[in-house]
Amino acid sequence: MTIQEVEKLAGMTRANIRFYEKEGLITPERNEANNYREYRDSDVEALRKIKYLRMLGISVKDIKRIIEKELELPEAAECRLEELKRRKKNLEEIEWMCRYIRQHNIQYETMNSEMFGEKMGRLTEVFKDVLSMDTEKEYITVRQLNRTIGLILIYGFVLSAVLSFFFGNIFRSGRFTWLFAAWCIISIATELVFQCTSKLGIQFVLFQILALLLAPAVHAFIGMGVMGLQVITKEQVALEFLLIAIFLLLILLISMKKREFLRNYRNTAVAALLYSALAAVGLYFSICNRKAFLILTVILILVNVFTGFGWVSANLNKENYTRFYAVTSAASMFNIVSLLLSQQGRNMQGGRWKDANAVAGRKDSFFSSCLYDRI
Repeated sequence: MTIQEVEKLAGMTRANIRFYEKEGLITPERNEANNYREYRDSDVEALRKIKYLRMLGISVKDIKRIIEKELELPEAAECRLEELKRRKKNLEEIEWMCRYIRQHNIQYETMNSEMFGEKMGRLTEVFKDVLSMDTEKEYITVRQLNRTIGLILIYGFVLSAVLSFFFGNIFRSGRFTWLFAAWCIISIATELVFQCTSKLGIQFVLFQILALLLAPAVHAFIGMGVMGLQVITKEQVALEFLLIAIFLLLILLISMKKREFLRNYRNTAVAALLYSALAAVGLYFSICNRKAFLILTVILILVNVFTGFGWVSANLNKENYTRFYAVTSAASMFNIVSLLLSQQGRNMQGGRWKDANAVAGRKDSFFSSCLYDRI
């Protein structure tokens, strides 16, 4: 059965199903003909069990241990009961303090910080959790999110255009063929680091490295003589990067005027195709070599479409609009490896990366649905 059917039968979103699959709680089979996932009745039953256990508050980690026979369900339930007892006691303390403040009409100006000293001491764990939530996320508006993502991406492609124009021929020499392999390895490595670090500075440094290496890697690949790509000049590659940057600028400007524009895959897909078609007309009259024209046009369409999809995905996760999330989304969209692994990009939640291929269980189009089943 398809994931749409599983959503209805299991009573959860596509995002939940993908997340539990990523965590190893279910393992759907693949159709050998098209590589789509094919869910079985046993998968649906497993998802229902997972849902019930999560409703009880049992962690995903413990559920995985239960499935792998490393932990007995009664033992997990006992641990959960102990945790609930502690929380119940904490809630009773909090309830008493709130009632006391209400009954005695205590105002902020007259409140004594020592008033609940003994009780506050017993709520140390709750206090730590509250402080953690107060410092981990600095939320931003959707306009700030899109402005950050757009400017970072535009900067990356403009930088690539400049490097291509001035140093493209240097990187095409045989001495720099290793740059392409290095770029591939670094792209994979940075994708792994993206999932492991919550430091904004590290994320931005990694993006800078990717931005600096993209143009050299492209020209090194062209210099290898694969598929006769030598017909593409460094100026044409620089123009290609600039055209991508202009498209991203247009999307950014539209999103500033129409906030809902980046909430639908169809919008960015249509915009990418229309813009690419207009750009192709200009390329046709400026590039004499028809092979170079076709290659550049196809690449322009693909990059614009998939980058637009990644941008939409970042907008759909409304719960995590933070500066960190904006930077990591842009960095992931600029990373070709990440873009190929998941056209929806990735999403930062709670200080760690989690798969966000279907944050809202969305079904915007048949095309996006097919992409979900292939990933």
